[in-house]
Amino acid sequence: HGTLDKYIGDAVMAIYGAPIDEEAHARWACATALEMLEALEALNEKWQEDGRPTLRMGVGINTGYVIVGKMGADKKPEYTCIGDEVNFASRVEGLTKAYGTAIIVGDGTREHAGDAFVFRSLGPVKVKGKKKGVRIHELVGTVAAVGEAPWIATFEEGLEAFFRREWGKAE
Repeated sequence: HGTLDKYIGDAVMAIYGAPIDEEAHARWACATALEMLEALEALNEKWQEDGRPTLRMGVGINTGYVIVGKMGADKKPEYTCIGDEVNFASRVEGLTKAYGTAIIVGDGTREHAGDAFVFRSLGPVKVKGKKKGVRIHELVGTVAAVGEAPWIATFEEGLEAFFRREWGKAE
């Protein structure tokens, strides 16, 4: 339900909700990221058995308004999307290494993804191009695969205590 937009070095950029309007675009983006992670885990298992090095993947997903269409020179137009929300998705993808997680999404994606997914709040983050901190979340998995995950509430309580500088409670 997405459109493969381009390859950027070792990265893949995909668009959901365009060129065909798709109300469940955030849900499809999250489902795709989880499927990619599952496929990578299977590949890494095989590679590890073969004595080959394994790979790590980071995914950034963001939901918002962007400019989508044919852009570029007349002789070489390209269908793509641009805008602040695209840049933010790229920035949060870059944060996956620092946070030690595979998939990070913005607030808009969490809001639009629906109840089928489990997220863990990672708090606000200030990224290049944004004046204020923006909340980000780890996409942990689907409710069907992960379950209720009570540890997430405990983690988020500790995180909020940390931001209030209640060190003992945070620990």
